[in-house]
Amino acid sequence: MKFHDKLYQLRTNKNLSQEKIAEQLSVSRQTVAKWETGKAYPEIDKLLPLSRFFGITVDALLDDSQCNDYSVKLKATKTPHEQIISFLLLAKRSTYAAKGQEREPCRLASHDYYFEKAPLAYLDSFFGADVFSGEEVVYEVKVPIWSMNYIGRLVGEGFSSDFLKEALLVGNEKYPYRGPLHYTNGLFTYHNQVDGSFEWFEGNEEIFFGVNKVYECKYHGGLLL
Repeated sequence: MKFHDKLYQLRTNKNLSQEKIAEQLSVSRQTVAKWETGKAYPEIDKLLPLSRFFGITVDALLDDSQCNDYSVKLKATKTPHEQIISFLLLAKRSTYAAKGQEREPCRLASHDYYFEKAPLAYLDSFFGADVFSGEEVVYEVKVPIWSMNYIGRLVGEGFSSDFLKEALLVGNEKYPYRGPLHYTNGLFTYHNQVDGSFEWFEGNEEIFFGVNKVYECKYHGGLLL
């Protein structure tokens, strides 16, 4: 199947207009129309976001020998955002929260954790200890596509980093940024409040030991697409 036929089928199977595709890629509707009629071909810098938008690889988008029925394939394929979220959760459960091994720091005095599952990669880099700040970034083919900044501190006696890591491991698809909205183990209680969506969000997490707050962290981030 030729690229222009494949693009038309992908779009119509999702019941999307040419205007919607144009808006996502910052091009004109006429440009999308030319792509679908074979009169023009996307620039290289449009192919990655186009494939990501439809949840397929660039190879699948361009390879004429792949004649799959995308009306079936799309139903079983995660959306690009779902793919990023699934990878992000896997990365978090394989690095700091899982007591993973730090890598060589990429910045002076930073603590860095790295995870990769091609074509995606994850870097968590932070400074400090009792008071700390850092950033998590997801890359696709070395291009940053999602980022979250955070800053936190210990505010009382009794904090347990093991409990924090335990709570972070319970993060889920609905709240993939830090931990769940609520988690308790013994005298420790974790609270998380989030506003926004995966595209643009901010949140605040706290840990209580008994009735005393011992930890707080604020974070914000979103997609870089």
